Amino acid sequence: MGWLVLWVILFSGIHPAWAADIRTEGKVIYLDGEITKGDAEIFRAKWRDQRTTRVVRINSKGGDLKTALDIASIVKKNHIGVVANHNGYCASSCFFIFMSGYDRTGEPANDDGTLPSRDVANRFGYVGIHRPYFSKSTSAREQEQMMVKVRQILAEARVPQHLIDTMMARPSNEIYWLSMRDLEMLGEINPGDEEVLIQRCGYKRVMKRVKEKASRDEMQRMVNCSEDYWSEIYDVEQDKNKMKALNEEWERLLTEERKLRKSK
Repeated sequence: MGWLVLWVILFSGIHPAWAADIRTEGKVIYLDGEITKGDAEIFRAKWRDQRTTRVVRINSKGGDLKTALDIASIVKKNHIGVVANHNGYCASSCFFIFMSGYDRTGEPANDDGTLPSRDVANRFGYVGIHRPYFSKSTSAREQEQMMVKVRQILAEARVPQHLIDTMMARPSNEIYWLSMRDLEMLGEINPGDEEVLIQRCGYKRVMKRVKEKASRDEMQRMVNCSEDYWSEIYDVEQDKNKMKALNEEWERLLTEERKLRKSK
């Protein structure tokens, strides 16, 4: 069996009950549902129509891996941030899109890789991984070859080794949900950029900012400082738009946080 066929069926072990809905709202692209063939072209068209988009909010339990990898390539190339959407999921092949985000945000699950009870309010969606799924006609040798290939892809993307091992240890009919430690090890942005931003701008990860109840002024100072850095390293106009979008996303998170506090 050829590699392409294996890519197509690789992460189809979880079957969502709805087709993908890819749309834009303001400067955010939303992707909801199963990732299927043709979604990468739709995603690319949505991004071209709104080139100031710098955040993708995603809710998907997986689907066609080749398509997910194509979307991940668009996300990575254009420095787009990925957020696992509120009360949603990003699992199976969706993880490849999540890990390709220039910055990425998800809700931590329990320390043992299980989901919290449904009555626990969450700001973001949960991120899940599992071993590649293959068709019944795939031989054991082909399965092992593909697992080696997947390990290489994840390693090249600088995914922590313990998460790669965890993925391969979890059967395709189960899901390991990333804990706080896992998300922290994966990181929110490129490690090199993160260290520079910490030194220059006092950068802090989203969950830490939410926990510390960072003020609007503090956030704005960090955004302004970060804009100067993006302008030095990347495309000036695109990354100014990126930081503007991230600032708007932060405003939305602050609003959600206030609502959560009032509901308790």
